[in-house]
Amino acid sequence: MEFPERKEINKNSVDYQTKILDQMLKAVENANPAEWTDDPSIKNVEVEKQKEYFWIRIYLKEEDNDLEQGDIITMTYVPTNEKIEMIFGSYEKEGLNRDHNDEVINYVSDDDKKILCCMIDLERINKNSDDIPTLRTFFKNSRYYQENLFLKDEIKIESDNKKYDYSSLSF
Repeated sequence: MEFPERKEINKNSVDYQTKILDQMLKAVENANPAEWTDDPSIKNVEVEKQKEYFWIRIYLKEEDNDLEQGDIITMTYVPTNEKIEMIFGSYEKEGLNRDHNDEVINYVSDDDKKILCCMIDLERINKNSDDIPTLRTFFKNSRYYQENLFLKDEIKIESDNKKYDYSSLSF
C-alpha cells in the first residue's frame, strides 16, 4: 500500500478559515434581514450568588477546646457598639513554621488550640457595612481599610456568651 505524497494531500484539504467563511456565507444567504433586531437575544440568569470569604486569626491567651467548625463568633467594637459575625473555620496547625529556606519541612498536623481561624463574608465588609463604619476599617481586605490603633479592651470576641481573652488579632 502506497501513501500519497504530502503535496497531493495538501492540495485536496481545505483550511479551517475557508470552512468558517463558507459557513458564514451560507448563514447570511439563508438569513432573513426582516427578523434582525438590535436587541440581543442573550439572557443572563444568576443561578446562585457566589460567596467570598477572607480569613482572620485570633490569638488566644489560653487554649479553647469548645469550638466546632461552623460556630458563630461575634466581634464587637465597644466604643460604637458595632458587631460583626464570623464563622469559626478551624484551629491553626502547629507545624506551619517555615523551617528551611521558606519551606515547611517538619509539618505537624496537630491543632494549635490557641489560634482561631475565622471566616468573614467579604460582601458584609465591603457592601453591607453601613452599620459598622469603624470596624470595617480594620480589615486589610476591605475597601475601607485604614491604619488603626485600638485598645485591646475596645474589641470583644464572644461565642455563645463565652468571652475570649486574646493577645492579638490578625485582620
